[in-house]
Amino acid sequence: ERHFRALIEHAYDIVVVLAPDGSFLYHSPAVGRVLGYGPEEIDGTNALDLIHPDDRERAASVLSTSPLPTGTDAMFHFRLRHKDGTWRVLEALGREIDSNPNNGIVVNARDVTERLRAEETLRATETRLRQVHKMEAVGRLAGGIAHDFNNVLQAIYGYADLLLDEFEKADPRRR
Repeated sequence: ERHFRALIEHAYDIVVVLAPDGSFLYHSPAVGRVLGYGPEEIDGTNALDLIHPDDRERAASVLSTSPLPTGTDAMFHFRLRHKDGTWRVLEALGREIDSNPNNGIVVNARDVTERLRAEETLRATETRLRQVHKMEAVGRLAGGIAHDFNNVLQAIYGYADLLLDEFEKADPRRR
């Protein structure tokens, strides 16, 4: 028992047991590390109260799909309110403790907020890089066209100079 308690208490990921109505039956100390709440602040609360209003209906539907078919996991992402008022994105996996849905659902959750921010930054950077590559290609194309056009103009100027030499100074065509 000491061994398994140590595993749960020192885990970085959140481990909670939720009743079908969303109330906490158990929460690991990682709740405090990830969300900033102490045990006394979480005891007696409902997990749905911490979930972002836009995600609450989806989270409630995951809890209400109980009983889950045997061996089935419910994977979902949702935003949870940190004690400081910010929203953290959690990736969670829920599974019923046993065949009796009243015994609760075990939820393992990992804070993926920073990973999602990094992925969004990477996507934005890749988008800017693609735009830079497009502009570079357009610049090369414009430079190539200008070079080719300049070659044609040089030939026209050359022939115009030769033609000027054929006309007398007073010839109106010279102008």
